[in-house]
Amino acid sequence: MKIQEKWFCIGQSGATVDGRQIEPQMLTQAAESYNPDTYTAVLNVEHYRPFFPKSEMSGLGSVLELKAETADGVTKLYARIDPTEKTIQMMKDREKVFTSMELQKNFAETGKTYLVGLALTDSPAALGTSMLKFSLAADRDQILSSYTEMAEKMSEKKLTLWAALHAALFAKNETPQPEQPATPATETKPETPQPEQQDFTALNKQLEQAAEVVSQLVDDNKKSAEAFAKLQQEFAAFKAEIEQTPVNAQAPHLGGTVVETSEF
Repeated sequence: MKIQEKWFCIGQSGATVDGRQIEPQMLTQAAESYNPDTYTAVLNVEHYRPFFPKSEMSGLGSVLELKAETADGVTKLYARIDPTEKTIQMMKDREKVFTSMELQKNFAETGKTYLVGLALTDSPAALGTSMLKFSLAADRDQILSSYTEMAEKMSEKKLTLWAALHAALFAKNETPQPEQPATPATETKPETPQPEQQDFTALNKQLEQAAEVVSQLVDDNKKSAEAFAKLQQEFAAFKAEIEQTPVNAQAPHLGGTVVETSEF
C-alpha cells in the first residue's frame, strides 16, 4: 500500500485527556467540508509554524483527504496524509509519532468546522489516534489543539495585546464550557463568571496595568532626557561666559574697609 493511500485516525469524539469535549458533529463537518483546493491543512510540529523556509520544522507534508466513521456511539476522524521524506525519517526515529488536530469552528463564516492544520506531537490530548509509522499501525490517543481555542478567541472578539498574549500562553489550560440555549430577552439573567474567566479578567487587568506603568516609565525617561539636554546647554553657555572673563579681573570697589586676601 502506498503511503498516501493509508488512513490514520487523527481524533475521536468524547472527552479529551485534559477534560475537554470533542463533539461528533465537529468531526463529521470537518470530514464533509475538507477540500485541499479550498484550504490545505499542512503538517507542523507541536502547532509551531516557522517563519522561514528550510527550517527543520517546515516542509513536513499535508493532509489529502478526511473521512468520519461512527461505531458504538463514537465518531472517529481519519486522514490520508502526504508526508515528506523529513516526516518519514521522524517516524522511523520514533519522534512526534502522534497527531494533533487544529479544528476551527465557523471556518470562513461557513458555520462548519474545518481542519486547518495537523500537528505532529508526542502528547496528544484526544483519544483514539493512530501512530504514524507509514508501515505499521498502532492505536493510541490524539489531541484537540490549543491553537483551536486561541483562533476562535482571536476571531470572535477584539482582544487587547495583553489578552491575546494570555490566550496564546494559557489557551491549552482553559476548559471550554458547553453552549447554553438562548434565553428570551425578558428572562435574561447576568451570567456568573467562571473561575477561568475570572482568572483571565484579573490577569488581563494586571497586564494592562503593567503596560501603563511601562508607558509611564518611557514618558518619564523621555522627560529626564529632555531636562538633561537643557542642563547641558545651560552649562555650555555658563562655561563659555566664564572662559571669556579675564583671570585677574577684580570686582569694583563698593566702599567700606578693604580687606586684602591672599591666595596660596
